[in-house]
Amino acid sequence: MQSVITSSDAAQAKALAKQIQEWPADVLTREQRNGFLNSLLVKWSDLDPVGAAKFFDTMQVDAMHFHPAASVIAQNWAALIHRLQSNGRVPIAILKDSKAR
Repeated sequence: MQSVITSSDAAQAKALAKQIQEWPADVLTREQRNGFLNSLLVKWSDLDPVGAAKFFDTMQVDAMHFHPAASVIAQNWAALIHRLQSNGRVPIAILKDSKAR
């Protein structure tokens, strides 16, 4: 599984994260699931930090185990907002979402 995750791109990471989250609890250990989801969320947030953040918010996990992913999601979200602001375009939905966090 790790080689599939490593070779996936950001778009594939989104689909893989959703699939792994739906797997029964006995398929992976909690540590394996957390490790896989951390890696996938980091990749996913490169393409869609808002979507990755929303997915992360729905996960039933201890956030301390996801510090690496949460940090990268926040950095990618900030970079997205900065890019949009520098182009004079900041969608209202992004501003509302970022203020809610």
